[in-house]
Amino acid sequence: IYAASEEPIAGVDAWALVKEIGAEGKCGVEYAESMAAAVEALAGRAREGDVVLTLGAGSVSQAGPMLLEALGTNG
Repeated sequence: IYAASEEPIAGVDAWALVKEIGAEGKCGVEYAESMAAAVEALAGRAREGDVVLTLGAGSVSQAGPMLLEALGTNG
């Protein structure tokens, strides 16, 4: 999470999202310190038929190609 050109909102950060998303215990949530760490974690878990959705701004557009490369596939 980053504020881009806006003022940051106190208490709203990646850790707060992880806590709230996982609060109900209905889904597993993990935090990765970097996109490379996230790709590594996903590559270790992704199985044939899975769908991985990336959302965000800026460099997040690199996550899909990075994951495909890590999986050894071209899409």
